[in-house]
Amino acid sequence: MKNSCLLLVMSLGAAAQSSGTLAELERMALAANPALMQRAADVRAAEGRVKQAGLYPNPVMGSSGEHIAGGPVLRGGTIGGFVEQRIVTAGKLGLARRSADQTRQASLQMRESEKLRVQQRCEICTTMRWQVRACLKYASKWRS
Repeated sequence: MKNSCLLLVMSLGAAAQSSGTLAELERMALAANPALMQRAADVRAAEGRVKQAGLYPNPVMGSSGEHIAGGPVLRGGTIGGFVEQRIVTAGKLGLARRSADQTRQASLQMRESEKLRVQQRCEICTTMRWQVRACLKYASKWRS
């Protein structure tokens, strides 16, 4: 436990001596934060769902066949096909589009909240760095 506290104080002391600004720290954190990247991917996926929600479903085409040949004589079978198109009525496409757009808005808000969370952590780290700097300065004066 003492060793981990000592390592923490030493690392904070080393961080306190660095000359990075809050803007640099925020830029690096926003560029490398995996949670923020995941939120951005969620927004892109939601935008795709908004586009897809307003479109009619694709038609389905298929074929079926049965061939029965027993013995030396060939007997005929059946071959057929089908085409199916779902028709969406009663404004369901518009409702689906609005629902998907609300999901997209929620994804945007979650991305923004994650961005603010990262920026807040950067501000806390910067404040701690200044406090450690002040403590180190006070400790060096106290020793001498």
